[in-house]
Amino acid sequence: MSRKTVALLGLLICALGCATSPASAQTVLIEGARAIPGDGSPAIENAALLVEGGVIARIGRTGDVAAPAGAVRIDLGGKTVMPAIVSAHVHPGFQKGLTYSADNFTRETVLDDLNRALYFGISTVMSQGIEKGDVMDRIRADQAAGRLGGARLLLAGRGIGAPNAGPGAAAYAGIAYEITTEDQAKSAVQELAAKKVDAVKIWVDDRGGRAPSLPIALLLV
Repeated sequence: MSRKTVALLGLLICALGCATSPASAQTVLIEGARAIPGDGSPAIENAALLVEGGVIARIGRTGDVAAPAGAVRIDLGGKTVMPAIVSAHVHPGFQKGLTYSADNFTRETVLDDLNRALYFGISTVMSQGIEKGDVMDRIRADQAAGRLGGARLLLAGRGIGAPNAGPGAAAYAGIAYEITTEDQAKSAVQELAAKKVDAVKIWVDDRGGRAPSLPIALLLV
């Protein structure tokens, strides 16, 4: 992603935020940018995007998209607009500065990761099975209630696998469910369902020979 695109995404997010703020205009016309619609159609040079109530209502070329009187106009000549990115496999909360460890995992570190993701144009991230305690559950709830921003957080809770089949990094030790019986598999899924996870993460393979493969019978419980 180019520096110009990153800068544009930040400006577009600000524009949408302004459009939804009660103290500002509800309509924004963004003009002059190169727009990538994201539906397979060609990019639109010198594009115009009309944002109404926080939603992109129309995309066309500058001069072809009219805005009502009083609309906020933003000139983004030389920048690129593209759809927000969805990152389907992340492990937020472990990176802090140049270190990557379990000790870094706090609410503040997770929020730093989510805010950084949004800055770079990622609207949604999916945490895949490396979640400690209820920190991220509470963040997800606060986002749903409108109390927190950042990239939208989706959760898989604790991942499920055979003994030693979870992720191998030291930062993740002891997080995954390790199952060998159908009862353990059912219990893990029931706990995840109670937390209303967005997906269930299962490690099936032998993880490069360091663990047994998960029996098919346990996948079908």
